[in-house]
Amino acid sequence: MINENTEAIEKDLHRTFPENIHFNNTKDDEESALLGTLRRVLKCFSHYKPKIGYCQSLNFIAGLLLIFMDEEKAFWMLVIITEKYLPGIHDFNLEGVNVHQGVLMLCLRQYLPAVWQIITHDMDLDENDNSFLYDLPPLSFCTTSWFMSVFIGVLPIETTLRVWDVLFFDDSKTIFQISLTVFKIMQPQMTNLIHNKKRHSGGPGGGGGGMGGMGMDEGGSEFLSAELFQIIQNSPKVFINCNHLLTECFRTSAFNKLKQDEILKCQKFVEENRQRYNELIKKRSKVGLNEAERKELIKASLDSNGSDKAKIGLKAMRWNGRLNHRMKKLKRNS
Repeated sequence: MINENTEAIEKDLHRTFPENIHFNNTKDDEESALLGTLRRVLKCFSHYKPKIGYCQSLNFIAGLLLIFMDEEKAFWMLVIITEKYLPGIHDFNLEGVNVHQGVLMLCLRQYLPAVWQIITHDMDLDENDNSFLYDLPPLSFCTTSWFMSVFIGVLPIETTLRVWDVLFFDDSKTIFQISLTVFKIMQPQMTNLIHNKKRHSGGPGGGGGGMGGMGMDEGGSEFLSAELFQIIQNSPKVFINCNHLLTECFRTSAFNKLKQDEILKCQKFVEENRQRYNELIKKRSKVGLNEAERKELIKASLDSNGSDKAKIGLKAMRWNGRLNHRMKKLKRNS
């Protein structure tokens, strides 16, 4: 049972739920029985799924499963989760994470345009620009664990379990719906931060310069990103009221009608665009590319791909006149 993943598995065993009594060593400093079970599940999984082997966060998913079910069922549930609900997320190159992040960014741009403006404030994007599919917004780093651990460590454990119930019942679209809901709940905090920075950094009417329409210089933009990072990283940890979270998601939000087939088509759109861009990069790599040339390459890729938003898959991604008006209004206000 020893392979190239064994050492990584051993390192992560004692990092798995260190505050949970079931994963703590005994008073005699003997290893807990559940840690031994977790070791076997992860080792077996690394042999069964060599394309993945072992990836950080799998220990948390398997550990949470083992609290509620026996060893063999936990193993097969781990297989089902990685194959059906998180395809490609834990592959060696982690490309699946980037694809899912791209889908989330598309959803944010459609359903929460005010949040989208904040997240991409320093990226100089127009409404028809999909270059963020290749160069994800820096703040998307915060949401990586949302996909890799299915909200373990992101939301309180009681809320995470409720989200898992919905996920197993309603498929992987749940991950995107919950992610959008988390951003929706955080939106007032993010907006207040932007307004406060405008007042103190010379925004509209304050006599200051502009950085992406935010009225900040480069240093201010970096500081703003750090504070936004803190909000996205820490705010979900206090969402203890799971009923409130699900009510916001499935009763009062526009994305409660998001369809699974729409998400799958959207993932295919992102995969194709990222693959096309990576192929172009490989073709140009022999001569070398500076930053300006790389951006020109992105633009050429976009031009060759066209701007037919209907290809994306999300029905609501067809940019009608009303949505264009909303985006222009947001830009004027920012």
